[in-house]
Amino acid sequence: MIDLEKYSVPTRAIVPIINGKGVYRGRKFASSRADDLYWCRFGDEVTIDYPSTSPIDNDKMLSELPMFRGIVYGNSIIPLNFGSAKFLGYEESTYVNFMNAELGMVIIVRRWEDGSLLFHRVDMSSKHQLMCIGVKGKAEKGELLDDTKGITPEMRYFYVMLILDKQRIEKWEEIAKLELSKKEKEKRIAEFKATFAGRLQEAVTNAGSKLVLFNVRGNKIDVKWIMRGEIFSSVIRQDLRVLELGFCAESAFGGSSRC
Repeated sequence: MIDLEKYSVPTRAIVPIINGKGVYRGRKFASSRADDLYWCRFGDEVTIDYPSTSPIDNDKMLSELPMFRGIVYGNSIIPLNFGSAKFLGYEESTYVNFMNAELGMVIIVRRWEDGSLLFHRVDMSSKHQLMCIGVKGKAEKGELLDDTKGITPEMRYFYVMLILDKQRIEKWEEIAKLELSKKEKEKRIAEFKATFAGRLQEAVTNAGSKLVLFNVRGNKIDVKWIMRGEIFSSVIRQDLRVLELGFCAESAFGGSSRC
């Protein structure tokens, strides 16, 4: 009898390799390749051929994966629906691989089998697109977020995060311009961190909501806030690095961010 499996053609598929790891239909493998989408063959062994550079092929692969939408926040998204995101095990701000969109844009991301999120495309048809861009503009200008119809709790959370980031970037710029010793800079940073409660209260209020309480757990802050009688629970990461999030601000570490 002929062993047909010996002559079977290996399965060929586009697979994301992230942080030196890949997985396809439950089969895990390691690789030294840079993070990207690759054409791979799966037989007795896994063979990684080359990066998939065809937009048509990549779009076809991504379109077959589970989808949800979110607002671009750096290299992460703030989901448009916290409830659905938390059900799937994601936080209010979740990292997206291969991000290629501007701050504040509503995008479609796809979920790979290991839970990794992959950027797919900007959702130009989203009814939330112009609203999110407007929220971003108000945060950049330091304007209050009013009760305009259509602004969701997720958008208000986005606004709060941008306000806190803007404050941090401006403070880092201020410290960077001063000729201070390392010890004095650390003192100024500690003093700034100590003002977090007041800054959070102001940001939430300016977002048209009311801060109920918050609890600090390391670099995470559990926040409860109320909007129109409904209480929301969120987690904010108190990341004290200067992040390039799309503001027109110069990095305190010598780099420059996009305008």
